[in-house]
Amino acid sequence: MEAGRGWTIGQTSRRYEAGGRGAGTISTGKGDKGGVSYGQYQLSSKAKTVDEYLKWSKYRDEFAGLEVNSPAFKQKWKELASVDSGFGVDQHEFIKAHHYAPQMRALAGQSIDLTTRGPAVQDAIWSTSVQYRGLTQSVFKNGLTEKFGPNFKLSDLSDQQIVEAVQDYKAAHVESNFRGSPENWEGIRNRIRDERRDLVEFARTGVHPSLTEDSPEIARSSNTLKLGMRGDRVSKLQSSLRDLGYLGSDGNQLVSDGHFGPNTRDAVQAFQRSSGLTADGQVGAKTMSALEDKIEAAKSLDVDGMAHETPSQNHEPSRAPIDLTDPRHPDHTLSSSIRAGVVELHEREQILLSSDQVDRVTAALTAEVKGAGLTHVDEIRFGRLPTGELHPSIHAYQVLDGRLDHPYTMRASVYGPDAVNVPVETSQEKLQQVNQQIDNQQQMDLQVQQGMQQQQSSPEPSIGGS
Repeated sequence: MEAGRGWTIGQTSRRYEAGGRGAGTISTGKGDKGGVSYGQYQLSSKAKTVDEYLKWSKYRDEFAGLEVNSPAFKQKWKELASVDSGFGVDQHEFIKAHHYAPQMRALAGQSIDLTTRGPAVQDAIWSTSVQYRGLTQSVFKNGLTEKFGPNFKLSDLSDQQIVEAVQDYKAAHVESNFRGSPENWEGIRNRIRDERRDLVEFARTGVHPSLTEDSPEIARSSNTLKLGMRGDRVSKLQSSLRDLGYLGSDGNQLVSDGHFGPNTRDAVQAFQRSSGLTADGQVGAKTMSALEDKIEAAKSLDVDGMAHETPSQNHEPSRAPIDLTDPRHPDHTLSSSIRAGVVELHEREQILLSSDQVDRVTAALTAEVKGAGLTHVDEIRFGRLPTGELHPSIHAYQVLDGRLDHPYTMRASVYGPDAVNVPVETSQEKLQQVNQQIDNQQQMDLQVQQGMQQQQSSPEPSIGGS
C-alpha cells in the first residue's frame, strides 16, 4: 500500500527512527549498548540486523570483506547512500519483507486482520514492527483488549481508535518493556506521544503531518501559545527564543512582532527538540517552564561575563563558524554541488546573479536541503505556475529513477527573492542549528534503542528492534 496524498508506507517510522535523515544515517553509538545503527530505519549492529540486511540485500557485494562498524564499512555505507538512491529503497524493502509483512501475517493469524485498513494503521504496524518486531502482535492485541475489552469487535473500530489504543498501550507499559533503562523512559514516552499525535492526525485527515505545513497538536489549555495567536505574550516568547539563538524557518532571527507564525512555530519546535520535549510547536506550561529556566541560566552566565550557550554550541569552545567554501566544513561537498546547480540554473534561464547573491542562495538552500534530510542533490529547478511560467521558488531534488514524481524523490525549497537577501552567516547559523538538531534526535534514538537492547538481554520476552 503506497498511496495517500504523497505518503509512502513507513513514513512515520522514518521520521522518528533517523529523524527523516535518510539512508546514509549512521548513529555514533556513544553510550549505547546496542552499538552503532545504520540507515533510515536504524538497523542495529549489535543485534546483527545489519548483518541480516546485508545477507538479503542486492548491495551485499559492495560490503564484501568489510567489517561492520569499521571506518571503511561506514565510509562505504555513506558513499552508497550519497550516489545511489536505490540504496534507501533497498533498506525499505528489507524492512517490508523482514519486519512489516511477517507481523501483518501474524496479526491476521490472531484474528486481527488489518490488511484492508487505511494508511495510518499501516504506518502504525510498520513502526511497531521496526521498534518491537516479534512483540508487535502482543502490542496490538493487548492494546485493543485493554482499550475495548477482551470481546472487542475489530470491524466496529475506526482506524483512529486502533492507533490510539496501540500507542496508549505502548505509553502505559514503557516501564515494564524498558525496565532496564529507567533513565530513558522520558525520551521513550516522548517518542510514543509524538507518534500517537501524527498517527491520529493521519487517521483523521488522511494527510500525513510530515507533508503539511501546519500540524500542531490541539491545545489543551487556553494559556497555550500556538500558531495564529497574537499579543504581548507572543512578543515576549519571540524575544526569549531570539535571545537564546533560535532562528525561524527562513534562517533569520525572530522579529518580536507579536504574531505566532510559521517562523515562530519552527523556532519553538527547535527549542523543544533540544530540550527533550514533545516538538508540537506549541508553548504550554512545560515548554514555557523550560524556556524560562534556559533564560535564567543564560542571564546568570552573562552576569559572570561569560557568553551563554546557544543551541549550536553544544558545550564546545566558542568559535566562528567555518565558511561553507572551506573544505573542512562538513557540508562543503554538498554546498559545492548546490552552488554549481544554482549557477547552471540561472545561466540556463538567463537570469543574472552576482557572486554574492549566488553565495547567499547557495547557503540558504544548503540549510534547507540538510534540514529536509536530503543526502545529495541531483537537480535544481525553478517552480512553475499552472500557466507554465517560471515561479521564483528554487527547488533542489534528490531524484530516484530519474523521476521527479517518484514517491521516494525528496525536495527542499527556498523562495529566490528572499534567499538572495539572507546573509550567508545567517544561513550558516541555521545550518549549524539543523546539524545540532540532527545530533540531538540521534541521541534520543540511541536512548530508545539502548533500552530495547537491554530488554533483549533480559530473561523476559525481548523487544527485537531493527
